[in-house]
Amino acid sequence: MSFVTLRAKGKEGVFVFFSSVIQRAKLLVMKREGSRIFLFFVLLLTCGFFCLVYADISKIQNKSYYRIVRTASYKYHLPQSLILAVIRVESNFKTKAVSHMGAEGLMQLMPQTAGDLGVRDTFSVRQNILAGSLYLRKLIDNFDGRLELALAAYNAGEPIVKKLGKIPPYKETQNFVSQVLKYYKEYEDLS
Repeated sequence: MSFVTLRAKGKEGVFVFFSSVIQRAKLLVMKREGSRIFLFFVLLLTCGFFCLVYADISKIQNKSYYRIVRTASYKYHLPQSLILAVIRVESNFKTKAVSHMGAEGLMQLMPQTAGDLGVRDTFSVRQNILAGSLYLRKLIDNFDGRLELALAAYNAGEPIVKKLGKIPPYKETQNFVSQVLKYYKEYEDLS
């Protein structure tokens, strides 16, 4: 099994992936006698990275709202990894998060947007994820599937993105879009 082409599947896949890396490192060390320090550093780095990835996967999968993410994914035809990436960037998986602008909950819904989407309690995990996912779906549709623009609108507001026709030159919005896309890819690679 080639560790370069392996796509990790959940916790077990990540373990197999890193086990493969460790086995290859051992083979390298056996071929180059006297390089035990090299093996030690490879093992240390690999185990450290494994712990970080494993902790991140566990953070997602051990939450009771993971089922709600699956439901929203199915209902609104969005990848689970995209919904999780938005949650990660917006609230870092904190259900009671409140931004300096007043956005609330896992997907950081503004009170006006939440009201428009029929949300009564923005801190309700179910209502927040379903409404945030519906809003994201609407934005993706409104921007003809252009994910970067939909994400920018999710963060900065739809009117400004429509007016400019591109991601606004706001540092926060640009960071938001790049971070969501980064985690989306990471979570997609792990699913």
